Amino acid sequence: MASAAASPAPSPSSSSCQRWEVDSIVEGADRPKDLVKKDLEKGLIVMLHKKTQIFKLINLTKNYFMVLQEGLTIAWIEDPLYWHRTTVSDLSRDLSVEVQVAELRNIRWLDISGKLRWETLSRNTKYEIQLHAKLLKDNTGCNDLKFEVALPVPDAKVKLIPLDGKVQFNTDEEKEGKWQDISLCEFERKDDTEEGEVKFCVHNHSDIWKRGLVVGGFSFKPM
Repeated sequence: MASAAASPAPSPSSSSCQRWEVDSIVEGADRPKDLVKKDLEKGLIVMLHKKTQIFKLINLTKNYFMVLQEGLTIAWIEDPLYWHRTTVSDLSRDLSVEVQVAELRNIRWLDISGKLRWETLSRNTKYEIQLHAKLLKDNTGCNDLKFEVALPVPDAKVKLIPLDGKVQFNTDEEKEGKWQDISLCEFERKDDTEEGEVKFCVHNHSDIWKRGLVVGGFSFKPM
């Protein structure tokens, strides 16, 4: 049996499917394509679509995405009475780059939605969707948020975490004001040729006022 050390390192161009996926994805990069491909080969992240998404290759073979706050649809985001935008560099343990986030000041109709192209996900790969957010010390009304997701493949199965779709923040005192990577669901993209969008949403439309939530983005993480 060959040792692991003797095996060649995987490459973004190791298969025609992977090569097509990467070539198609980097068309939306914010930097020249040749520089972006070199960054990916080094395991670095790249910004896509005017800094609304982050893309990188896990072990140089699996596509990882994060849909950032600027790539989400957030109800009333343009009204400073309800939301405040700011820039951070510590959003997730998976990356260290300056991105814009949104802090909830006070609102009742909370609705945060986004989407990602299905065909950009790696084939024959299980994914986990995570919410990257934090609760401030003065938060209220944010512990009853629901997550929903729709896949474009009719027979695709989704496992919500937990099964009722409730967003599970860690409410321990030491976690207040710190970024959390919150698991929302798991699913698998098989060896299909389907096209379409993965659509997802976190919401609470009750009359209860909500505040103290900071939203960074949603990641699609290979498992």
